[in-house]
Amino acid sequence: MSPSLPTGIGGLHYPIVQVSLAVIDLDRTMETYHRAFGWAPWNGADHALPQHHHAELRGNPAHYVGRYVEVCAGETSFELVQPIEGQGL
Repeated sequence: MSPSLPTGIGGLHYPIVQVSLAVIDLDRTMETYHRAFGWAPWNGADHALPQHHHAELRGNPAHYVGRYVEVCAGETSFELVQPIEGQGL
């Protein structure tokens, strides 16, 4: 592996393949990143039942609904997540 990659546990080198951010306003943040970096197209969906199930918070079952979008920025997947309702907000 390339020595320019971040060094992890035991001196291993890991490429950064995904970055996820929790945001307050998904649409506004997506537009800001599009203007700043030209990232597009954004693809996403809602995290809600029935597709999104078995959510946990600190190892316990939890209700959660959110929206997410992602875009490829080179070889890195960049994801924005906006919590809508549920525990942990």
